[in-house]
Amino acid sequence: MDMMRLNRENCMKILEQTWRGVLGLCDEYKPYLIPVAHIFVNDSLYFFFSRFGRKIEIIRRNPHACYLTSIENVNEVVTVLVEGILEHLEDLETMRRIVKIFVENIFPRDPYFTYLRNLSVDEIVEKCINRTMPGIYRLNITDLSGLLVRRT
Repeated sequence: MDMMRLNRENCMKILEQTWRGVLGLCDEYKPYLIPVAHIFVNDSLYFFFSRFGRKIEIIRRNPHACYLTSIENVNEVVTVLVEGILEHLEDLETMRRIVKIFVENIFPRDPYFTYLRNLSVDEIVEKCINRTMPGIYRLNITDLSGLLVRRT
């Protein structure tokens, strides 16, 4: 087995290629992990949460988070770990742009968002503004690391 650390540029390329991973939060002294979809735009990771729940309460108390994504094939596994601080997105222009990307690229392939597929970008943004759904969160990256493992 051959292992190699990835530089920041290669980690960012993996984040652009992937769309699913695991978001790690800390609920006081207990870890809390959830599978989520992401998009990577302008050096930031974005998550769209359509339902309220434990994750939103945890983020309000402690916005520090980590996110793990990976690509695996027959000969190699590439993982990227992102650490940062989650921020609830409030900027309307950015929100529209990010929701549009989710609607076009993530909603069609992620069964979690099935019930939102018939809504327009403006309808979804309106629900976020009115707080009938949590909306968009940006993970402001503080640390980024990656590893490539080749099977021999």
